[in-house]
Amino acid sequence: AGSDIRVNGHTELTSNYATSAEASIRSLSLEKALQIGGQGAIPVRGDLSATAHLQGTRQMPVADLAFTLTRGNVYEGPVDRLEGTARYSNQALDIPSLEIHAPAGRVALHGSWNAAAATLRIDATDIEIAKIEHVRRVTPGLAGTLHLAVDVSAELPRDGSVRVRIKSLNTDIRTRELRVDKQRLGDASLIAQTTALVGSKVPPP
Repeated sequence: AGSDIRVNGHTELTSNYATSAEASIRSLSLEKALQIGGQGAIPVRGDLSATAHLQGTRQMPVADLAFTLTRGNVYEGPVDRLEGTARYSNQALDIPSLEIHAPAGRVALHGSWNAAAATLRIDATDIEIAKIEHVRRVTPGLAGTLHLAVDVSAELPRDGSVRVRIKSLNTDIRTRELRVDKQRLGDASLIAQTTALVGSKVPPP
């Protein structure tokens, strides 16, 4: 109830089937949508709004997506707001922004992938550990703040094997005022920089 879904577009009846299409979703209840689709057991709730634009041909498609999820709950973890943008083509996937706003704090992510390389950046500042639902269940009484920054880039294989070369991996993980049931544990930090790691190679089937 209250949701609105619109789709329009056109396709040229030529050999390349050039297509242009747009779709929009406003205030769609994910819980109800999953129930209608017979997937009501998946523990995901929230109101989804999104816009998508597709253009190009079968050989060269380009799609842009922007979405927002509000009042969410994902696998029993509350999410105040989840929003992001992405662009896909037959050659690459680019995620300019993905932000999660939750009671514990904010996490931001962006990255890209293509046939030759992948990059990923994750930033989380002043995350309140006591407000992370899964941490609270596993370790009641654990509190403090968490800072996390991860930056990784990799070269992907072109020979069909599963072999990833990590060009760089930088991590900055810090905790402040860690405590369990008011017993102070102190602060901790882990800062690492790594380059030119080669992953294991698995022959193709």
